[in-house]
Amino acid sequence: MPKKQKIPLPTTLEELIAEKSALSKEMSSIQKKMKPLKKAIDIASDRYSDVIDAIDKLELADPDLRTDWKFLLDIKNNGRGTDFYRLLSDSMFKTWNFWVDGMWDDTHQRSLKLMLKKGDPASLALTLKGINTLTPFLIPHKDNWDRWGIFEGSNSSGVFELWYNRNINEAKVIHFYYREEKNLFQGSLEDAVKYVQNYLPYSGGSDNDDKDMLQFGY
Repeated sequence: MPKKQKIPLPTTLEELIAEKSALSKEMSSIQKKMKPLKKAIDIASDRYSDVIDAIDKLELADPDLRTDWKFLLDIKNNGRGTDFYRLLSDSMFKTWNFWVDGMWDDTHQRSLKLMLKKGDPASLALTLKGINTLTPFLIPHKDNWDRWGIFEGSNSSGVFELWYNRNINEAKVIHFYYREEKNLFQGSLEDAVKYVQNYLPYSGGSDNDDKDMLQFGY
């Protein structure tokens, strides 16, 4: 693109004042002509935002319609705004019993937590469907393990996670307590999720559930 050449300025005060007046009138005329265009642009922009919101709500009402999960899970892709990711969190929770909770430092993907209802076969089936749907889009952590947080409702000390290695089709439930790490369960993915539902549910448990630290060997 050729460099724009600047027009030399007048050299006298009278000429500069005259050009200033002429430019002021020209800019005022341009602004008047642009006013209807600006209004039209604002109307189109507002309509565009409404359409995008409507698309988001319909797509996220059924996450199976959404295919670009890798994009959505990447923490760097925040361009669609906080309202969209609130909808994403709500949709994952209502459909798959997941909660979007921060990010993983090593993969830069969103951290997802399982929130299972105890004694509910439908809750188990939906969570397994969600894990199987999202697993191909997850970036594995060290040694090829996918990591899922566990949002359990007993307020137990420490942090619980479900790890899944798709290469060997093996899952485990791990409890992190201070500097200690204990493997609570190891087996198939379905059995691991069942373990979470039975012993680390978000809701549906009773006061008689033996979920204190003694159960976990501390």
